Amino acid sequence: GRGPDLAQGPGRVVRPRAGGLQPQAFTGVPFNLFLGDAQLIPQRPDEVLLAGGSAYDQDTHTLLLPDAANTFILSISQAKASQGDPLQAGRLMLSQVELRGDQLLLAGGFSDLALTPADGLEIFDPRTSEFSRPGPTGEEITLSVARGGHAAVGFAGARVLLVGGLGPEGLLASGEVFTARETE
Repeated sequence: GRGPDLAQGPGRVVRPRAGGLQPQAFTGVPFNLFLGDAQLIPQRPDEVLLAGGSAYDQDTHTLLLPDAANTFILSISQAKASQGDPLQAGRLMLSQVELRGDQLLLAGGFSDLALTPADGLEIFDPRTSEFSRPGPTGEEITLSVARGGHAAVGFAGARVLLVGGLGPEGLLASGEVFTARETE
């Protein structure tokens, strides 16, 4: 059977080719982001959270510092992006992993273009499209070792393994497991 039609630009609809890549232009994105991360939003199968990254300045031909506002929600069928809730801090090369089937955990990354590892954790709630910090109110939970460029995988519903990457002292040969509390 045929796949769904996808809107591409004003008044133009394209039909994806079977087994191939289909170019997709999105309206509402003011620039291209580099070194960010994208993840399908739980319970919203047509939307992707694009978070973190750096913008490319075409005038100076340089990457800009990561900005907390570099979050967008992409609607695939509408080929449209909308500004998302800001992160607690701008980050490059962070990870996003589905948590319990109803949230996303965003972890680590680099806080600047010099690749300074970050230890921040945030939870994205698809019901509100907002970020919050995990843990009890007033208590900040962070990674035990700041890391960026790491691998991350969710398992057993409420747990995420973060492993490897670059830490404050160099390459990491370690990992850690984040376990969500029932109240998060």
